Amino acid sequence: MSCHRDGLLEPEVPGYFLVDRDTVKIRVAKDISGIRTQTRFIKSLVVVGDTTAVFSNTGLAALPPTFPDLRPFQRQENKNLPFQYVAYGSSLTAGFRDGGYFNDGMATSYPMLIARQMGLKDFGAPTFSSESANGVGRVVPTTFNPTGGPAPKFKMVNNNLGITGVSGKDLVLEKHKNASKISNWAVTNSERWEFLHAFENERAFSDRFGQKGWSQSYADKYNPDSRPDLITLESGYTDLIKMISGETLRGSFEAVIMGGPDVGNKESALGFGSINSKTRERNYLLCIANLPDPLDTPLFHRVTGEEVYKNMVTGRDIVFRRGTDPKDCVFLMNSALDSLLSADVHFVFKEEIIRQYSGNRMKLGGPVNLKEYYREMGGGVYDHLRRYNSSLDLYSKTYNFPVVDLHSMFKAIREGRFITDDGVLVEFRYPNGNFYSHDGFYPTAFGQAVIANEFIKVLNRHYGMKIPLIHTREYLKYGNI
Repeated sequence: MSCHRDGLLEPEVPGYFLVDRDTVKIRVAKDISGIRTQTRFIKSLVVVGDTTAVFSNTGLAALPPTFPDLRPFQRQENKNLPFQYVAYGSSLTAGFRDGGYFNDGMATSYPMLIARQMGLKDFGAPTFSSESANGVGRVVPTTFNPTGGPAPKFKMVNNNLGITGVSGKDLVLEKHKNASKISNWAVTNSERWEFLHAFENERAFSDRFGQKGWSQSYADKYNPDSRPDLITLESGYTDLIKMISGETLRGSFEAVIMGGPDVGNKESALGFGSINSKTRERNYLLCIANLPDPLDTPLFHRVTGEEVYKNMVTGRDIVFRRGTDPKDCVFLMNSALDSLLSADVHFVFKEEIIRQYSGNRMKLGGPVNLKEYYREMGGGVYDHLRRYNSSLDLYSKTYNFPVVDLHSMFKAIREGRFITDDGVLVEFRYPNGNFYSHDGFYPTAFGQAVIANEFIKVLNRHYGMKIPLIHTREYLKYGNI
């Protein structure tokens, strides 16, 4: 099949397709019912089935005509080596998009695009084999709408996956066989607490990093005699999405915030302990992104609180508790809310949905009371976010490293006032806008290019690196697939 922005077409599927010039046989998973729940990392997506999909590789944008001279920015011990850039982070850094983690997404992750602009030839991601290029799967849009509700509907790709099985609650994934080639050490679906603990609990993804797993593979490559010249870090966006979706985090987000980017032995082992607290100097370049507001993403703006109140025929008193003004509320569109707002779903089933999720209203999509969400010292998601970003600003001044302001960028996109340096209006529209992928939280290839340019501008301004900007317009050809 092929995919386009207006829906899902399902003609006869070819027996073979091309992946990076390799001819690959279509391999459809016999039964993905056991893994579909595990692969749905964005819990708000309404997945109504699965499908076999072939994606055409449109190729990356042209490389810049000249590359910057990076020798002045290398560590002394690396002077005779190629410039070494290492990226750390979670799903955003890994190239997660369309509700999944797959080779095309990794190829257009913002660290990969930054590395291309610097002319780095050996910057590698933990890609799956060509035969398993769809990784843990991804979603594609469909016009099939069994509930008749307002949420976009998707089918999950069931072919050429990198999933070899399920062990308890964890997926078993195809391992990347050459950890020495990995430079993007982002771990999909990971929380900040897991980052500080070497991902000891996020095994499905961290164990992919070579036969020895994440921690040992890292130690083998980045020993004290060979450290990166540049480190970028993004971490915490996954935490916020989970928190606001009503999920329980494995560790204390608060403890991580108060720790800042240099919290002791755990991060020292990962390369962040080189900051000397007395001299405030380090021997590598560091750049960290702050956290966007999850409410600046489009899934919270598919319907208004007033629309939910008007169309809810049962359970209003449970969803909208006493004193709650629908005008002050937003909802996270998900399958439960989709059914509650559908005229085609019988009220008996709606009552059962209300009864089942009454103890955790976020599983009904909300409401998120905006007055409570944004109040000072609220102890909620935004208060965590605010304190993390404030701590990061303080550390950046103390230790002289720049911060990429994703918080302001995402807000500007929501308000329709973010235009790229090559003149493209970045769209908040969803679905089928140019920035947000099908999952409504993570960016398209174009969106990753926009983020990469924000990193590049900050690196150039703070360190004087003169990295050429990406022509983001060239990544619009990927569309929203």
